[in-house]
Amino acid sequence: MDIEAPVPASEARMVQDNLRVLVVCTVQPDKPVRTTERYSEATFHDPTEMMLTERHLRVNATELWVFDTRTGKVYSKTKNIFY
Repeated sequence: MDIEAPVPASEARMVQDNLRVLVVCTVQPDKPVRTTERYSEATFHDPTEMMLTERHLRVNATELWVFDTRTGKVYSKTKNIFY
């Protein structure tokens, strides 16, 4: 995915190390959390038994913002990013 964030030439050098991307999203209302479990038994070569549980927050991403972390100035807002 390419995101364009026009930055004035006079500001470009000052902000290049401070630009970040923010994802604006809403939590999926029907099932907001998904749980995944994995299990692996111990073997002779790998004598460690493991049980791993992961929980994921399910969201719908709606916008991407490019902003300067020092000033909070927003240079770009991209909507409908996955449609």
